[in-house]
Amino acid sequence: SGISSPNTDPEEEIRVPVESLDQLYAQARGLYPLLKMKVQEWAKASGGFFPLREIGEGGSETKGTGGRRKSIFEEIHFQQWSVLIEEAGGDEREAEKSVKWASLKDSARAIEKLFRSYQGRVSRLH
Repeated sequence: SGISSPNTDPEEEIRVPVESLDQLYAQARGLYPLLKMKVQEWAKASGGFFPLREIGEGGSETKGTGGRRKSIFEEIHFQQWSVLIEEAGGDEREAEKSVKWASLKDSARAIEKLFRSYQGRVSRLH
């Protein structure tokens, strides 16, 4: 993760590593909507699928599991992006509500990973 100078030849790109966790999170929050939109474009062009939220899921990972966390081996349902748009009457914003989108890593987990695995080097976090 770094900042590239826009006025340089791509072959001679200068990278400045991000050293602040706040800066990294600000960049990630700013880029998230753009990445999400790009992924939707790719899915539309390629017939791609997205994982679906559970019915009634309101951000809780434990919904319908008796309070326990779901196993990665429990069934996950996927639907083609074009079908989700069609089911939402052509409204992509409405179709987005059916998808279980990835989220940014929790800051506490990022800090743990930062010191446990990357010796405090923020630019190594992904």
